[in-house]
Amino acid sequence: INTTEAFYEDYETDIGVEYCYFVKAYYDGIGESPATNTSCTTWDVYPPSNIEAVAGDQFVDLTWEEPVGGEEVSLQYDDGVLANAFYFFGTIEEGLAHGTKFDVGVDFDVLAASVKILSEGDAFWPWPDGTHGPVRVFIYDDIDGVPGNMLYETEATAEDGWATVYPNLTGLSGSFYVIVSHEANWADPEGFGVDGGVDYPDNMVTMYYGEWNYGDYLGYGGDYMIASQVFAYGDIQTMSYSNVTPSSFDGDRNNIASSVNNGELSVSSSIESHPEYDVPSTRDLQSFDIFRDGTLIDNVAADVYSYRDEPVSNMVEYCYTLGSNYDEGTSEVSDPICVTPYPGPPATNLVATDLVGTIGLEWDAAIVDPLFENEGDILIDYQVYKDGVNIGSTTTTSFTDDGVIVAGVSYCYEVKANYPSGETFPTNTACAVYYLDPPVGVIAEGDDTAQYITVTWSEPGSFILYDVNCDGGSWQSEVTWELEYLSEIVLTGTAPFSQEDVPLFYGDYILYMHDTWGDGWNGNIFSLTDQNGNLAASCTLDTGTEGVCEFSLGGLLSNNEVLPVTAIDNADPNKEENVALNYADYISAIDDLRDNQQITEILTRDMLAYRVYRDGEFLIETDVNTFSYTDCDDEVDCPINDTEHDVVYCYTVRAVYDVGESVDSNQSCDEWVLLPVTDFD
Repeated sequence: INTTEAFYEDYETDIGVEYCYFVKAYYDGIGESPATNTSCTTWDVYPPSNIEAVAGDQFVDLTWEEPVGGEEVSLQYDDGVLANAFYFFGTIEEGLAHGTKFDVGVDFDVLAASVKILSEGDAFWPWPDGTHGPVRVFIYDDIDGVPGNMLYETEATAEDGWATVYPNLTGLSGSFYVIVSHEANWADPEGFGVDGGVDYPDNMVTMYYGEWNYGDYLGYGGDYMIASQVFAYGDIQTMSYSNVTPSSFDGDRNNIASSVNNGELSVSSSIESHPEYDVPSTRDLQSFDIFRDGTLIDNVAADVYSYRDEPVSNMVEYCYTLGSNYDEGTSEVSDPICVTPYPGPPATNLVATDLVGTIGLEWDAAIVDPLFENEGDILIDYQVYKDGVNIGSTTTTSFTDDGVIVAGVSYCYEVKANYPSGETFPTNTACAVYYLDPPVGVIAEGDDTAQYITVTWSEPGSFILYDVNCDGGSWQSEVTWELEYLSEIVLTGTAPFSQEDVPLFYGDYILYMHDTWGDGWNGNIFSLTDQNGNLAASCTLDTGTEGVCEFSLGGLLSNNEVLPVTAIDNADPNKEENVALNYADYISAIDDLRDNQQITEILTRDMLAYRVYRDGEFLIETDVNTFSYTDCDDEVDCPINDTEHDVVYCYTVRAVYDVGESVDSNQSCDEWVLLPVTDFD
């Protein structure tokens, strides 16, 4: 197309298609110039924004907002009332120009820019003369807070008080500047508008002989009257901030510029004026399309922003997308948002617990959600599933599985809240095992000389017999203690105390120590000694009425050395006299503490036998008092279960209880090898 203007707007384009342009100048009688650079761009329309989907009982509620791909925004940093006007004696090439910084903050296109020219209806008209001539308008990008690259230049003549250009610059981001100047050797000067107060100094830029200055540099006391229109792709920032310190012109302003008034004006008879842009709208929204799983299910008007999709099936996932219809075409669809309708809120936080032969279940109740309650979706009960099979229901938040529970087998449970329209999402999966303690410390050891493998083990639960004592000091009637294991008191006593062969499990213990008088145990020491005479624990209360001593009991092979505590008798030399003065209270305190002690028995399951397994196959069963087995290569001693030389065998042992067989112990592997001949001659 041919044009005499310095811009062109192409309306014969399609959405989302990239178009590339170049320009050639045509001279009468000469022909075309070489082409400019090629510039390419596209334009798009956008789907709705902020789409949300809320699933209910057999319905899905959709909400959305207007498309936010972009919007036209007019920017102006003055009050629209001219209070002064000026022009430079020189041009931008000569180092004199002024303008306004527009900080958009997001991606944008510059559609239009306007400069206020003193015109009919303004105060001081017809200054500087009664006619209008062209002015030069430039668009610059921002580099380090000052005008950088020139992106656009053209001339415009004032109409209705504003000289307006339509640069249609696309693909910009951040900030841009609109700068104004006259052409070289102009014959018809124009008065550039200034309002009556400096409200936006960080948006005012003035070039003084090649150097850019911020603020009211010329001292006219008002903002430069320059406006723009952008198409912004996001929420814009319309206020600018500059880290450049504003400066003031300290020379004779009359040497570089002419102005209506050399002082600051506070009152103006000009009428308020703003530019009117002739930017045709190409994005007229008509309606929205709603798609479910890629299929169009409805079309709603452009002023509708919600939709209920019903009826739909519960426990089925649906994915929704929306598109916008414009008079020029249809946008791409939005990203999908997927939800699953369900009968009502689920139960949560399921916990399964081994109750020694039964499995106990507990969970948090389903919440009451008005979205469902208002639809009449009231909880009926909870359905309980075991390994995917329904085993019962309850209206409470607990359930005991007293069905078939095999020891050593893991059972997994889910609970589903049940509503009039069916069961909802399950809880988390919680698993539990009816756990029977296996033997511990299984060791397989090959004997190359005897040509067999010996398997040894220790009792389930890893308990061992200890001798317990509390003795060695004075004022023993004041002393009491309790021994705790796994949050339960397993043994209590006083001083003196002595008991042999007390079965204690491996693990962590807490000894709670008490003294009724409050001066400690006065040399009494609590101690545990294993069957080999090794000290396993040593504790005392140095002072005060109570204290704790924590210790751990290890395995049979434990080499941890326990050092005996050093106890000191802290009894006051006059304690006997003091006790005598308060003897009744003294005896009462001792009686009360000892009466409150628990008598605790250590409980064990009824164990019947041990079973030895080799490479996963049953080998032999022994009685409960046997803790070893020899697996040999002898048809007499081992007529069935013989072993071969240079073969590694792996062993586990299980304990057999009256309620079933335990899980496997640790696995231990070894071999025996044929010894070479010696002393061969």
